[in-house]
Amino acid sequence: MEKQKKKTRFNIIDLAIIVIVIAVGVFGIQRYLSSRGAVEPPKRSKYIMVLDNVEIFDDTFENGKINVGDRAIERTVNGFLGRVTKIEKEPSWSFSTTAEGEMLEVPRPRSSRLIVTLEGEGVFAREDGGGLIVNGMQFVCNKAYEVVIADSIFWLRIVELNRE
Repeated sequence: MEKQKKKTRFNIIDLAIIVIVIAVGVFGIQRYLSSRGAVEPPKRSKYIMVLDNVEIFDDTFENGKINVGDRAIERTVNGFLGRVTKIEKEPSWSFSTTAEGEMLEVPRPRSSRLIVTLEGEGVFAREDGGGLIVNGMQFVCNKAYEVVIADSIFWLRIVELNRE
């Protein structure tokens, strides 16, 4: 038996499919490369960040160890967060339950709660909140960060984030 050679023939339908595929490709590339107006860079704003430390031990933290005006640096990315504008030290409390199951707030001996307020400049992620972007890192409320202030390292939680 002889093998028959199959002839390939293009017809009008094949030609139409090729033209459509090329046209869609050209249209897609043109749309991808064309700009639809200039995109504005995000607007930098001044912010106030209130940081809260659950507990510091009075034995290891003396007054004057950090001061208003000191630089605050986020330790993970070594990014500048801002300058300290206010330092508050309050009594530290813990919760305990009684034998009847009642919750009591009890002061912790020799420890304090540290609240540090910072001012800096960054970009708010969204108008309705969503955090703040400073030096390429996003900061959100109720999350803790390792922050270096002066020569002290603190594990601080952001409790408030406001535009100035």
